[in-house]
Amino acid sequence: MKKRIITLGREFGSGGHTIGMEAAKRLNIPFYDEEIIERIARHSRYDEEFIRMMDKAEAPGRTKLSFLLSGRDQSGNTINDYIYRAQCEAVHELTQEGPFLLVGRCGDQILKDRDDVLKVFVFADLEWRKARILRKYGETKVPIDKRVSEKDQRRAASYLYHTGVKWGQKENYDICLDSSSLTEEACIEIICHMYEWEYGDR
Repeated sequence: MKKRIITLGREFGSGGHTIGMEAAKRLNIPFYDEEIIERIARHSRYDEEFIRMMDKAEAPGRTKLSFLLSGRDQSGNTINDYIYRAQCEAVHELTQEGPFLLVGRCGDQILKDRDDVLKVFVFADLEWRKARILRKYGETKVPIDKRVSEKDQRRAASYLYHTGVKWGQKENYDICLDSSSLTEEACIEIICHMYEWEYGDR
């Protein structure tokens, strides 16, 4: 089966967003990260601003904010559940429109039953990630070690909550790329090569 969709999971600070965006540009396919929020809003009862706020909140049940927002309705569903359901609908809608690259959003699990998906995970050495984050975003009141660990923990907890699968496990991906060892450019080229080899003319 030829590949037509790329899902890209990534550790915080690994450069996964940049790698995915550049790979999509070179392959001339649509790129979605936060860009998909508008579609999620269309499939849900919530507006884009609220969904963005929930995106930045902790994983369900880990903070006071998320606790307040995770109360269940009469159907037993939380706000997070409804947003994730809309997210799934938005991702499946994209598959009807043609090839694309999706960063995060549990895309690899949402589309796990499709044979035309190239599933990528980008990781990197911790010290390299911390240095990159400081170069890109600068210092904040929160120590860099805490920023990195909390961001990855949120991603892992949200992924597990919605999919029941452990985030970042190599068995769930077609390829895992170490951007600190390979360089971002090499990661981009590898993704493009794999996609074109699977999806384009051989």
